[in-house]
Amino acid sequence: MHTEMPGAAMASLREDCPSDRSPAAIARVYGSTEYPGIRGTVRFFPAPGGSIVETNVEGLPAMSLPTATPQVGPFAYHIHEGASCGNNAGPNAFEAAGGHFNPTGQPHPLEAGDMPVLFSNGGLSYSRVYTSRFRPADVVGRTVIIHQSPDDYRTPTGGAGMRIACGPVERY
Repeated sequence: MHTEMPGAAMASLREDCPSDRSPAAIARVYGSTEYPGIRGTVRFFPAPGGSIVETNVEGLPAMSLPTATPQVGPFAYHIHEGASCGNNAGPNAFEAAGGHFNPTGQPHPLEAGDMPVLFSNGGLSYSRVYTSRFRPADVVGRTVIIHQSPDDYRTPTGGAGMRIACGPVERY
């Protein structure tokens, strides 16, 4: 889904993007009224040819998948085009965030805002991923959305269900 890099390029990327550097942009994520315990941060760091996106979320719910044993996640996770989250209640929570950020008109899951799913471990999720699809300045004024279900990577919207958390992306 995101650019694969040879080992030498990855080593260079780690040198150019130390984890102790300040991000260029940040989203403070909060849950809908149905999922009030969700909160976290998404930090956007400049990287050669793109961005490092660091996501740290807590309070993710347990999901019951169609199996005999309840499972946790994964949760679809996208950058959306809207500038605000809007209403955080009901089945249309965070509708103001609009659709996926997709400035080049790519099909799903190749849209700039399509991110890898989040996996929960006891309600906590941490990820750090490189993407060549946008730079931090491109997503300032957009929103981060976490959905209640995994992305299907086929349908135009990802078939990921309700929006359970949102955070506007701001310059850091």
